[in-house]
Parts: sequence; C-alpha cells; structure tokens
Amino acid sequence: MESLSLRALWGRVRELLARLEQQPGFEPRPGQRQMAETVVRAIAEGLPAVIEAGTGTGKTFGYLIPALCAEARVLVSTSTKALQEQLVHKDLPLLGGLLDRPVSWALLKGRQNYLCRLKMEAGTQEERPVFETRDEAEAFRRLLEWARRSDTDGDLEQFPGRVTPALRELVTMDADGCGGRQCPFYDACFLMEARRRAERADVVVVNHALLLQDLMLRARSGGALYLLPEAEVLVIDEAHRLEEMALGALSVYISPYRVERLRRQALRLPGIDHRTRAELEALGLVADELKRQADAALTGRPAAPLTEALSVVLLNLRDRAGVLEDLVGQMMRLQLQRFGGSTQQELQARYEAVLRGLQRLAADAGVITERWRAQAAEHVLYVQRERRQPVVICQPLDAGGTLQQVLFEAFPTVVCTSATLTTLARPLRRRAAAGEASDGPFAYFRRRTGFPEEGLELIVPAPFDYRRQALLYLPPDPIRLDPTRIRDARTQQAYEEALIGEVQALVAASRGRALVLTTSLRMMERLAEALQDCGYPVLVQGSAPRARLVRQLKAQASVLVATRAFWEGVDVPGEALSLVVIDRLPFPGREDPYWQARYEQAGDDWFELEALPQALLTLKQGFGRLIRTRTDRGVVALLDGRLQTKYYGRWILDALPPARRVQTLDEVVRFLA
Repeated sequence: MESLSLRALWGRVRELLARLEQQPGFEPRPGQRQMAETVVRAIAEGLPAVIEAGTGTGKTFGYLIPALCAEARVLVSTSTKALQEQLVHKDLPLLGGLLDRPVSWALLKGRQNYLCRLKMEAGTQEERPVFETRDEAEAFRRLLEWARRSDTDGDLEQFPGRVTPALRELVTMDADGCGGRQCPFYDACFLMEARRRAERADVVVVNHALLLQDLMLRARSGGALYLLPEAEVLVIDEAHRLEEMALGALSVYISPYRVERLRRQALRLPGIDHRTRAELEALGLVADELKRQADAALTGRPAAPLTEALSVVLLNLRDRAGVLEDLVGQMMRLQLQRFGGSTQQELQARYEAVLRGLQRLAADAGVITERWRAQAAEHVLYVQRERRQPVVICQPLDAGGTLQQVLFEAFPTVVCTSATLTTLARPLRRRAAAGEASDGPFAYFRRRTGFPEEGLELIVPAPFDYRRQALLYLPPDPIRLDPTRIRDARTQQAYEEALIGEVQALVAASRGRALVLTTSLRMMERLAEALQDCGYPVLVQGSAPRARLVRQLKAQASVLVATRAFWEGVDVPGEALSLVVIDRLPFPGREDPYWQARYEQAGDDWFELEALPQALLTLKQGFGRLIRTRTDRGVVALLDGRLQTKYYGRWILDALPPARRVQTLDEVVRFLA
C-alpha cells in the first residue's frame, strides 16, 4: 500500500466521490462522505473503525472508495450472497471504470461451493450405483460434462441445473478430506484456481465463515497455513454477524449426518475388506444411537443441554473412529502395493481423505467428552436442531479475546460496518443510580468482539424521513399483549387470541403486502393458519426456498409469515411491502442452553448486559425490512405490550428510527390508503 498522508488520501477520495456523483442516478450523500472521512482516517493512521451506517447511506462506496484510493489490497467480508453479488457485479465494476488506474477483484467462496475433481473422478469409477434417483445420475453426468468445459470455474452456483444435497456430497470435498498439494488434481483444482485469482486481485470478496476459517487456521499454524491472501485493509460488512460467526468457527460440531457422510465415503473406497466393512456398519449403528439420544434430549424443544447418555455415545464414537483409522490405513497400504502411477496417486488421495475425516471425528468427539467431564465453565455443551437434524455442539461463551488477537491485531486497518451495531446508550439502572456514566452505544459490540479501545466510532443515520415515510403502531391495550402476564393455559389462549386479532386487522388494513415476523415456530404456524382467510396468498417460511418466497412477496400482494431466518436480509422496496408486524421482543430465551450460560456468566445484570442489547439489535434488523428507499412508505407494528408496560420499553423505542407513533387502526388505514 502506498504511504499517503491523511490530507493527500482525502484529496483523492473527494475527487473520486465527485466523479461518482456525476454518474446517472447518483447524488451527493452527506452520510457517505462522513463515512468515507472516517475510513480515510482509519487507513492513514492504521486504526480500526466501527461504523453504523443506516440503510440508504451508500456504505459500500463509503469504504471501497477510500481503500481503492489508498491503493491498498482490500479484503471485504460479508454475510450474504446478495451483497457479494452486488459488490462483484455492480459496485466494483462501476468504481473500476472511474479510477485512473486498473483495478481487479475476485469473489472467493468456501470449498463446498466448488466441484472437487478427485471426487468427480471417483464417481466415474464407482463399482456400484451411488445415486438415489435417475435424475441425480443424469445431473452427475451433466456436471461431469460441465466440469470438462474450458470456460467452467467449478462454482456450483453457475451450474445450469439443480444440485441436490446428496449429489453435492458426492462432488465436493470438505476441509477434513482435502489433501491440498498432495492431491493429484491440485494443479487443476477449481478451488485452488479461485484462490490463485484471489492472490492476484486488488479486492477480494469473501464471506464471514471463510474469513473466520482463515483467521483460525493462521492462528493454529503460526501463519504457515492460510486460505486467503494478505491484505492491508479488511472490511467486515454486515458486522452485526461477526460475533456469531466467530463463535461458530471456534465451536466443535458433531452430527449423525456428519458421521454417516464419512461412513458412506469410506464404503466407496475400492478394496475395502470384510472386517473394515463390518466396523463401518458398526459406526453406522453409533450414528443411529447418536441420533436417537439427541432426539430424546430434544423432545419438545429446539435445544437442550448435553446428556450423560449422549456423552457415552460420543466416547464410543471416538473409539470407533480410532479403530477405523487403523483399519483404513492398513487397507490403503495394501491397495497401494497393487497399483502404480496416476492410479496409485488418485487411490492414495481418496484413502487419505477418509483418514483425515476419521482423525478429525475422533479428535472432536474426544474434545466434547473431555470438556463434558471437566464441566469447563468457559464452554457450553448442548444439542440443537439445524435443518431438522440434531447437532451436538461445544461452544465457547466468548469470542472477544480470540478476535482481538487473530483479527484486530492481525490487520493494519479493520473497518466494521452494518446498519445495526449500536444498542442502548444508557447505563444500567444500578450504575445510573450510582451516578456512573454510560459506556456508549457501541459498548456491547466492543465487549463481545474485542474491538480495541483506540478504535474510531461513527454513527451515520439513514437518510430517510421516517416521520413522513413510516408509522410505528403500538397496540392500544398493551396489557392484553404483555407476554409476562401469561400464567396458565387460559391466559396463554387469551394472549394468542388478542395477538391474532391484531395481526388480522393490520393485514386487512395493509391489503396484504405484509411481512409477519415471529419469535417462535409455534406462533408462526398459528398466525399462518389464522391468516388463511385474509383474502391474500399466505406464504410461510419453510414452504419454499427463502429466495422464492421473497420473489413471490414482490410479485403480488401477499403475506409472508416467518421467524428468525427472515428478520434480516429481506430487501423488498416499494409498495410490495407496506407492513412489517413483529409479535414479540426477540429476547434470547432462557430455554436456550447457550444463552442460559451467558446469562449466568453475566450475573445479576444479565438482562441489561446480554438480553436487552441482543434483542434490540435483532429488533432493529426486523424494523429495517420496511423502509429501503426514499420513496418507500409503510407501517411497523410492534405488538409486544412490554414496550409500554416495562421500564426498558422507552429505551428501546428511543433507539429505533423516529417514525411517528400511533395506537389506533384508523390511523394505520388512513396512512396506507
């Protein structure tokens, strides 16, 4: 990166901003300039920066322009494919055309987005059919033809056909199985070619998961191993997901699906003898028992603490994987004696992929059982459902210390930005009574991510006129909709009937065109059922892929009822979305073992230190689904009575965009007329 003074860099940035504002459809954005100024200072002075930039501020140009003007190698990490596509296919090409120098960029994804040539070759040599359907076999044939084309980059999203989960398993390689330079197809590997393109690029766009994998790999190997190129400037867009993704990268996961996938991969190895096959069948029985015990622990709930029975199964799993590792190693040595040349290389790579998977499985099962026995206070061990499958998880309670070392101390400049990063700028009640000052609106983000004290802070409000464009509807009888008053089946029924009545009336007022966000699957299902006679199509999370549901909402007046997966990332500008309904404040529940452990760790102040800021961040994401452009108009309905009955309700309302508050349906009807 060229060494530039703050003044010189800002001069370049102002010139490029002026060029951008002369483009058709662009106009000066004060918030974008303000953000660019902060990023310029961060780059020039080698400081981290955290910036909350509201929707519509143009934050991507706010960080890209200073980084490009500094002629720095830039790494941009996002959490959604939509933003990645926008950066690579729209924003970077536009800015590249305005610069006085050539600039290149690349999109790099995780390995399971790319075809594996080794596994494709293995699929052509199977001695028995491995496809579940004829369509799958035909799709594999088409994938093989596509992979052999000269213009194919191996990215499965570019394949002009459907890739089922079972087929993806057959044609992609996970991190445990990849042999790297030892693979006979290394020089022709689609993933490695994508990494080579990234090494040559000025700007590399990745996702948070890949970024965190790279950081952890570098830390474990002392910098000897890595996935991403070096960079002077790291931008973490959608940084409200940073802590969650870091905790995921630091966690250990074991699922019956993972065990079964590895078992099937081993069974496909050529030359497997009867003893090894018998041990693999025994491993399948362990996977079945793991699922049975996990399902028993999860009866009637989405998550549960790890049980003694599950720990016993995991111990058995560790031992079985160890035995199989020895047997598969013996079989590999015998098989390699029979072949030579390229056949031997391919065979060895396939065997070693299984061996690495068994080693990692045994190690992970050992880690979980050891921490279970030690009752390690810094970790929480639990089981939950992910995509309808049970998963055993060993998760750290805090990622801040690790992020401080592997992230903020590793890059000259780190810019964290999102539309939702700040929480309450007020002190805890206990501290307020003692006259202590607030830690500021970024305090929660700083504490949970290890963001350095010397880092820069900036809040850029959205450029929307919320008082003109939006209403905030609060129910006129908050006591009926206060969930803390639920005591028994009778009060539960009364609460749900009141909530359903409010939602039905609001949907009628908005003439469909609504997104109904719930905090539980049960309420999602109840509201979806109650809205069937509303006169508009009712779309329900899980009934179709997320992208298709959003397209249907855009295409015709309808109602989309969804839970947490739709609280962020839904972008429906215009009249197609005129109402956002939120049933309850999204507090992480005590029934979740992970959050229960975090609350216990926080002590007496658990609600205001953990539950309240987390709920506010999620609530702001949900609120942000409504107003996406300067011409949007609509209503956000917050139906949780606690906003009007509890002391913290006023704090939350003051932290939301300043929409005009109303409490009658007549005002909603007039506004949406």
